[in-house]
Amino acid sequence: MSSRHEPDFLIASFLNEGLDELPERSYDAVRAAIDHTRQWAVIGPWKEPQIMTATRFALIAAAVAVMAVVAIRLIPLGGGFGIQPTPTPVVTPSPSPAPSAVALPTGGPLAGTYYIENVALTGVHRLTFTVPAGWTTADLIAKNPGTQSEVMFTSWVVSDIFQDACKWDQSKIVNVGTTPEQMVSALAGQKSRTASPATSTVIAGYPAQEITLTVSPSLDTSTCTNGNLRYWPGAGPDFGSGMCCNAAGNIDTIDVVNVNGRRLVFVARHYPGSSAADVAELQSVVDSIQIEP
Repeated sequence: MSSRHEPDFLIASFLNEGLDELPERSYDAVRAAIDHTRQWAVIGPWKEPQIMTATRFALIAAAVAVMAVVAIRLIPLGGGFGIQPTPTPVVTPSPSPAPSAVALPTGGPLAGTYYIENVALTGVHRLTFTVPAGWTTADLIAKNPGTQSEVMFTSWVVSDIFQDACKWDQSKIVNVGTTPEQMVSALAGQKSRTASPATSTVIAGYPAQEITLTVSPSLDTSTCTNGNLRYWPGAGPDFGSGMCCNAAGNIDTIDVVNVNGRRLVFVARHYPGSSAADVAELQSVVDSIQIEP
């Protein structure tokens, strides 16, 4: 009676614990290796050396089968093992450090980040902002100063305003209260300028109210008190026939900021003749404001 070949039995037993089916080429390789290996016979009764030899070949056959299974599992469909490329590390660029602010000069060209520390900012430790190249400073921060294409930026602390910016009178002033809302409401009622509706905004992370005030292009500033247009008593963006340029047609966007209960006023001015690029630069200055209370 013939018995089942030992290699076939070992391979089938191994596959019962692993893959459901080993490719026929793996069976063929195992059989060929065993059939062509010279057997060292022992004359006489069944002895230990013969048993060791049979066991050794059985283990070899099993090892070959294991290698075949491992190869089938590991070899990619498209070819050999291959060396997988090492992923290139992603380098996250560090953010560029913010430029250091320097004290705003009293005059001359500007380009960079500046800070202001003076009595006009009582209650505020420091105000910083960035100015593009081509700007200058004297009393105000401006580009194209003294012309009808000027753009200008400045800041003030305001407690009162004149009832009429053209026919201003020290005895006729209006208190602007203590909040941004109260101040823009008072500015909206000032004569000789046309006010836009007030809007809520944010400046440097602080709540603010914004309003735009426009002087009529037909206004003759020579008819105003002392020939000047004045918005509030004391220091302010006053101008007229005896100053740098005609006030007629100027447009002031005023932001009133509440800094921890202290009100701060920013004025950004341009004219009908100011270029769109310069007005955009003016807005970039306002957007760059940082406040250190």
